[in-house]
Amino acid sequence: MTARERFATARVARLATTGPDGPHVVPIVFALSGDTIFHAVDHKPKRTTALKRIDTSVYDEIKSFKDKTLKPGFVNYDLKSDGVGYATSGGYVDDIQDQLQEAADKIKSGETKVPTDPKQVK
Repeated sequence: MTARERFATARVARLATTGPDGPHVVPIVFALSGDTIFHAVDHKPKRTTALKRIDTSVYDEIKSFKDKTLKPGFVNYDLKSDGVGYATSGGYVDDIQDQLQEAADKIKSGETKVPTDPKQVK
């Protein structure tokens, strides 16, 4: 099987990186168009298999490419744009789901400002 055939039949690929503390492998979603693979990855280290809502950015990038409106540069995907989220499955947060939703609503409305610089986190 060629690499192209493998990508054409797969729904998820794996992105592998390595560093001083060893290799890290995470799932990524992608789109294949001819011999070109499109995927969205941000600048943050990939150390978890819980990549959230990357499908939103992949969809937006593919749509803008198809519509011929794709522009170079960075796009921030946040809670308001459904680019990130939080998991509520497994019963771990059932008792605080209302508080989580309230906090998310405040972030989306701008009432709560989320720091983007780790030095700003208290």
